[in-house]
Amino acid sequence: MSLDCTLQDALGIKSLEEGLVQRHNESAPGHQQILPGHFVTAINHCANDKDLMIKEMLSAKSLTLSVAPRMTFHATLVKNPDLGLNLGHFPGGAVLLVQELFQGGACTAHNAKAPFDHQIRTGDLIEEVNGLKGDASAMMQEVKAKVELSVIVARPCR
Repeated sequence: MSLDCTLQDALGIKSLEEGLVQRHNESAPGHQQILPGHFVTAINHCANDKDLMIKEMLSAKSLTLSVAPRMTFHATLVKNPDLGLNLGHFPGGAVLLVQELFQGGACTAHNAKAPFDHQIRTGDLIEEVNGLKGDASAMMQEVKAKVELSVIVARPCR
């Protein structure tokens, strides 16, 4: 299993290889399968801290995973005059991380009219900006250059 460690409190499942998870999936009903795009939210009794979860995964003799599916939604953000959030990314990364929200700006305007589960929150991942995806650096350049942004936001469904 290949993991994305962008979030602080969960591990994103990027891909599956031969091994225990694939064997689990062979006998598990569809709704209990572990799939790329899902998030590992706990390993054994370690939760809410990716570093502890990774340490547990590497040291434990047996593993019990808590897995959450990915929730995504679309948002249109129009800077007024700014975005109202602080974004970060890892070199070579595929997503942007919402690190901080500020009062005022496009994000506040979006959240004021969006249903609760479609409000942008600290810790959310932005997977796509104006059709660009898979290259966090290019997405960040698009965020800086454009006034209107069409984004796809993702988070673990908890």
